[in-house]
Amino acid sequence: MYPIIPHISDVRRAIVRARQDNLQVVGQVDAEGIRVYAVPSRSHPTTVHLVYIEMVKNDRSAPSSDPSQCRVICDCPGFHYRGVCAHTMVVTRAIIAEAQSTVTAQLLARARQPDVRPPH
Repeated sequence: MYPIIPHISDVRRAIVRARQDNLQVVGQVDAEGIRVYAVPSRSHPTTVHLVYIEMVKNDRSAPSSDPSQCRVICDCPGFHYRGVCAHTMVVTRAIIAEAQSTVTAQLLARARQPDVRPPH
């Protein structure tokens, strides 16, 4: 079952489909400490697919705290078949945009602070 290692051509196809269909995250909720994102189905307009981040467990069966050890998981059939889908690409893009926005805001806030130098 997991992990399914997606082929690069499937990743590229998922990115193109997400852009072509202009898919967006339409909702998100924290469920027991896990953020779950809702993304509309490409083929069923009244359906949303649920996407979440799964932390890979380390050798001690505890979730890793290393962000590189995460997987984006979707409940759609395409993901279960290929290990990637347009919905996971949309959520990945949203997470990256949120992180970039946070870092930019922190850098701007830091730049606005007066330059505090220790007394001589």
